[in-house]
Amino acid sequence: MRAGRALAISGNDPQAARAWVAAQYGSNDPALALIGRAAMIGTGSIEPPDEYGAALAAATIRRSVLGRIEAVSAFARVNFNEPLMRASDTAVGFWVEENMETPMLEGVDPFAITRLPVTKLGGLAVFSTEFVRQAGPRADSVIQRCMENSLIRRLDVSLFDGQAGDPSRPPSLIDSTIAGTGNAGEDIGAALSTLPEEFGEQIVLVVSPWSVPALIASGVADSSTLNARTGGVLLGFPCITSTAVPVSSIAWLAPALIQLADAGVIVGASEASIVRVDTGDGVELHSCWQENLTAMRAVLYVGWRKLEPAAAGMVTDVVPATIRPRAPKAKRPTAAR
Repeated sequence: MRAGRALAISGNDPQAARAWVAAQYGSNDPALALIGRAAMIGTGSIEPPDEYGAALAAATIRRSVLGRIEAVSAFARVNFNEPLMRASDTAVGFWVEENMETPMLEGVDPFAITRLPVTKLGGLAVFSTEFVRQAGPRADSVIQRCMENSLIRRLDVSLFDGQAGDPSRPPSLIDSTIAGTGNAGEDIGAALSTLPEEFGEQIVLVVSPWSVPALIASGVADSSTLNARTGGVLLGFPCITSTAVPVSSIAWLAPALIQLADAGVIVGASEASIVRVDTGDGVELHSCWQENLTAMRAVLYVGWRKLEPAAAGMVTDVVPATIRPRAPKAKRPTAAR
């Protein structure tokens, strides 16, 4: 974040950016190396070395729904574009001694090679140029926190939004929903019945915090084991809360049956961008240069894929009576160019 601020302050002049960092933080600050790399690449973006990019990605994922789920049950971690061989349902293994005839199954393709393609999510934060020019750990912390929050919102919504969207970003894990019958236990049980038995102990449920009061009032949950802030236990399964899940719905995930990959973060900054803001009633355009603003963008390379169709899903209309949050009225930036 500090290197991105320096480039924004200097108008993407690497020499001026390095001089600013050295003057404010000393000649051994790690941001100097990142600025030098940006100058060599010529992209105007900060592409952190593995340890820095991984640290930024880890901080974002740890606070997201992905990280909170993984703290309970681990995902199947892989690398992007790594060839992975997976056995199909019809695979049969034989232990064959030497010089013995090898049993064969005709018409069976027991193994398949899969690769997880590279996908990404972007987060955008806009600050006054005066604030960005401040030196010190407090400004660094505020900017990094805002960038993480921006990425986390995109990450959480992308998991549960139910739409394929841009092919360059990871598709939603929820490709279909099940209408509730009024009995949450039976609905979840029926939805999970197609999963292999050995994955039952790894299921994690996710609900909106706004659904928790109704779940407790209807007897589906107990106030001693479930709360709106941290989750708890619901229907016998570990449960976390997230506003990315629609109110009155219950999402489930079997993390061991979901491949997950991340490959760090790229950070960029500009004082000449045009930011498009969705006000809820329309769209406004803001010129950073004219309004003395600095736009900072972070791109998180992250992707996931279900190994079984029932590895993730959602039951809707679980409880009829629920508290519904007021629709936000605040302006929010949606894009920059």
